[in-house]
Formats: sequence, structure tokens, C-alpha cells
Amino acid sequence: MGKSYSFSGLNGDNPTNTYGFNPADPAQWTVQGAESRDDGIDSEFYNAKGELAWRVAEGSTLKAGASYKHFENGGLQRRAQFNYDGKTGLPVVPTRVIPYSSRTPYIIADIDGTYRALGISGTVNASNAIAGADYEVREKTVAAYVQYDLNTRLGEVGVRANLGLHYYHTSLNSSGTALTGTTLTPVDITNSYDGFLPAANLAFDLNRSLVLRVSANRNVNRAALNDMRAAATINVAAFGGTISAGNPDLAPFIADSVEGSLEYYDGKRGSLAIGVFHKKMKSFITTETTPVPYNTTGFPVSLLLPGQDPAILFNYTRPVNGPGASIKGIEVAAKRDFDFLPAPFDGLGVLGNLTLADGNTDVLFSGTAVNLPLTNLSKVSTNATIYYDTGRWGVRGSAAMRSKYRWGSGGNGNIGEYIKGTTNFDASAYVNVTPQLQLTLEAINIGDEPIVQYADKDAKRMMTNTVSGRTILFGATMRF
Repeated sequence: MGKSYSFSGLNGDNPTNTYGFNPADPAQWTVQGAESRDDGIDSEFYNAKGELAWRVAEGSTLKAGASYKHFENGGLQRRAQFNYDGKTGLPVVPTRVIPYSSRTPYIIADIDGTYRALGISGTVNASNAIAGADYEVREKTVAAYVQYDLNTRLGEVGVRANLGLHYYHTSLNSSGTALTGTTLTPVDITNSYDGFLPAANLAFDLNRSLVLRVSANRNVNRAALNDMRAAATINVAAFGGTISAGNPDLAPFIADSVEGSLEYYDGKRGSLAIGVFHKKMKSFITTETTPVPYNTTGFPVSLLLPGQDPAILFNYTRPVNGPGASIKGIEVAAKRDFDFLPAPFDGLGVLGNLTLADGNTDVLFSGTAVNLPLTNLSKVSTNATIYYDTGRWGVRGSAAMRSKYRWGSGGNGNIGEYIKGTTNFDASAYVNVTPQLQLTLEAINIGDEPIVQYADKDAKRMMTNTVSGRTILFGATMRF
């Protein structure tokens, strides 16, 4: 208590905290609390399928098949919490300066030594289960399809096509604990749905080098099993926190898409392709966030930090079916070997691609719809690689860039969470020691590009550094 701090540079890439005391001095710190936790997730997946094909005539084939899929996913959370806030006569606990790179060194507790000094155990069991956190989800799908493949010619134009129809039936069972009013209630919810999914793909070989492709299809996109759980995950912070709940009543969303591309092939030397795409998603799964007093959520007050008001506001977030979403864009990809250059430069080559995309969906905040970009969608993404290949050995260097994208829906008064655009550089090399032995070397994220997270739509507030890292991999491959 009685300590001061300030911060600056919030609108830049390097915000700075300044403290009115030395955070690396153990005498400035006291024990506030301790927590032991055990989180578990268990998943199982079984599947089986069978397919048949009948060659009707030359270039004409009829296919049919059926499949069965069974997913199971369950989770648990255990917590043992100890509150020492404001207590006197506590033993001195061992500490150490944080052993990681930090702008300001600060003290952390030696966990094992602290537990021994306080005489507490780090063991948790079923008696420490968090109410509303344990769940089990089971999903079963039976499906069948029929498909017709065609390879023929219309005059001077080659035509390749496949037309198909897919039927599916899915049943879902979700058991756990759900919030009913202000009470956590055990639930066992069963849902089922089915439908037909048509698809058509056409390719026209206009000449030996030029191909025109068009396609249209309908897909069903199921919610992640974690989103279907009858349970919630709680993150507590000094300013409140977030309760991220599942929604067993989620329905899958249907996506209708059309695509087209024009592709040019220069033998084995290179290629150039340009494509456009548009996808419309019905009942798209989005998120709903509502600030609620913690003591109305049904979760125990014991999970709060020492001294927190039980009525403190938490963001209660869950996935819901929204009105829909759409995405559209254009893609360009190219590859070229420089075999026209004199030796030894004839082993050089380049390849790259560029994607421009735009997609939006409504996200609900306290019942009000706010239109935000689709999660994990950058408006600009591009990759470029230069390589040198002799057949015996080769090297390549790559650069990948993506513009800012939305990471999550936001919380604590922020609308949307965004990740700053990044540029990563990678390199790799190989050498064939013998026809059976190949050695490889890879360097990933050579520049050790940090990922910077921003919270709010303008990407200017609450910036925090997230995980980044440089990786070097060495490998050997044997062929027999």
C-alpha cells in the first residue's frame, strides 16, 4: 500500500510503466495470496468411411460414399485459493528477480519455497472443483454423398467438372452446468440437425497454357466443441474480469460461396493466377458480451481477488448465432524459374502471392450490434520467396506479411481486440548427402518479430506484448 506508479506511451509501440519504488527490492513486497489450479481437457475422435466408384464411360465416373464421425470433448477446472491480504505475522517467503527479459526487473515468489514457508499444499482434487466449469460434449454425424466426375472436350476446349450432393445428420449432447437466471443449474441438452450440401466445380482448358475455373458450393460450419459446452471459464483481474461461457443451443451456420480464377502455366518454368471469391454465411456464429455484476452470475465469491466487491462488473461473453456475415476478396499468385539465366544463376527462382480480403459480422455488446471485421482476417496478406535449387542442394528465403486483424470481441469497455500487422522472415536449406539421406536446416522468424496486441477498434489502447520467438530447426530424412 502507499506505492505509486504511472505509465506513458500508450499510443506507441513501446508503452512504459514508471514506479515510485524499486520493484526489484524484496522489502517492497508482501504476500497477498496463493492459488493452486488444475485444468484438464480430454478429447476423443472416432471415424469410419466407405467409398465406391463406377466408371460409366471414358472420362465419366460416378462416385458415392458414406461416413460416420464421433467426437467427445470434456473439461474440468480445480482451484485451491489462499488469501493473506492484510494479514500480519506472516513468515518471510523466498523471492527472486524475474529471470526473463523485461524493461523493468521485478520480484516474483519462489513458488515451492513460498508454499513450504506458508505451510500450504499445492495439491487439488475433486473437492476443489469450480462450480460451472466441468462439462462433457458428444457429437455424432452420419453423412452420405454422390458425385459425378466428367473429363471431356467441347470443340477445342477441354472441360473437367465434378458435381456433387452431400447429406448430413448430426446429433449433439452437452452436459454440465448452465446459468439459469442467477443460479447455476445442472443441464443435459440434446440437439440435432441435418441438411443437403450441393457443390459444382468446372475447369475449362482454353488452350495448353490457360485454364479458367469456376465453382459454387454450400458448406455447413459447426461450432467448435468448446463453444458448445455447458460450462464457463473465469478470468479474474483487479478491474473485474471475464466469464467466457459456452452455448449448447448454438446452431451451425451455412456458407454459400462462389469462386473463379484464370490461370496461366508456362510449362514447368512458372505460373500466374488471379482469382476472386465471395462467401455469404447465414446464422454466422459471433459473440455476445454483457457487463454483469459478478454476484449475479452464480459463481462463488471465493474466486474473486482479496478485497474485491462481489458486485464488481464482469464481462459475460458467450457465442451466439448472429444474423450473418460475408467475406470477399481477390488473390494473385505467381511462380517463375530463372532458367534463362547463364549458369550458375539458372537455379534461381521466385514465387509469391497476394490476398486482398474484406469481411464483417455483427458482434453484440449489451444487446447492441456492432459491425466488426471477421476474426483473424487481415485485409492484406502476402508471401514472397526467393530460392536457389540445384537438385543436389538448395536454399530459400521467405517473407510473410499480414496487416492488422481482429483477435477477439473485446472486453472491459473495449470494442474489439486487434493484433498489429506483422512481417516475418524465414529461411531454409537442404543438401542431399546421398540418394537416401537429406539434411535440412530451418530458421523461423529470423528478425524475432514481436506480436503486439491492442484492445479497441482504433488499435490505440491497452497495448500488451504477447509471445514471440526465433526458432532454428535441424533435421535429417532417410529414404528407403
